[in-house]
Amino acid sequence: MQAVIEALVECQARQKRFADWYPDGNWPAQTLAVVAALGMPELVVEVEAVATAPG
Repeated sequence: MQAVIEALVECQARQKRFADWYPDGNWPAQTLAVVAALGMPELVVEVEAVATAPG
């Protein structure tokens, strides 16, 4: 998973959400980038992810 955020304060909200989703602390591999601006001004975060199903 790759996430791009515009403000570091969004990182705190993201960490809290991940802690809710993955209470055992086993988070998926990820990259986080903080940038000056996103591609569209109305966005708060951009996420790119790849998922696979077992089997």
